[in-house]
Amino acid sequence: MATCRQALGEEAELARLRHIIANPAGDADERGAAGLAIAKIYDDAGHYDEAFAAASEGNALLRATQLAREIRYDHDAFRARNDVPDGDLHRASLTPPPLRRG
Repeated sequence: MATCRQALGEEAELARLRHIIANPAGDADERGAAGLAIAKIYDDAGHYDEAFAAASEGNALLRATQLAREIRYDHDAFRARNDVPDGDLHRASLTPPPLRRG
């Protein structure tokens, strides 16, 4: 958040973002992004406890969407991609592992 452009939020914008989060039927990605936007506004205003709470809520919503999409770490694909023999994971490159669905 420190490297982002400062967002100067007004009460109307905070109310709009809170409304998005409060709608359980709303898109979870949009709700999570709204939580992170609120966190940025609070962080810029120096309200760090509120920023942390909003970021935690936003991250939880985004995490829930990832779980709902069943994105999982694929251990075998990681080994194949990085040419890692069994028992030798500590020598694997830092290449991000592939994701698979299901």
